[in-house]
Amino acid sequence: MPRSSGAGTRQTQALWRSVARDLRERFGWSLSAQSLYRRSGVVPPPDGREGPRRWWWAATIDDWAAQVELHWCEVCRHAFITSGGLKEHWTRVHEG
Repeated sequence: MPRSSGAGTRQTQALWRSVARDLRERFGWSLSAQSLYRRSGVVPPPDGREGPRRWWWAATIDDWAAQVELHWCEVCRHAFITSGGLKEHWTRVHEG
């Protein structure tokens, strides 16, 4: 029976695999943005592959997200690697 709180849950969650779709959903990235970030080394290298699919341990992504300064859009909750990216997004999407 899975635990619902405490250290056991955190350890279990750290073992969850995150795939590319999970990163896009968590950070609000488009497929092209995520691909660019991966190719340019912004996101950590995958922890493994299952066929053509790359995956990361949830802890890998959590640790990475805690170490980098992400710039979040307060309106639509998209994360940007640079403040310039956030500014461009804001101008294009929210100021029309």
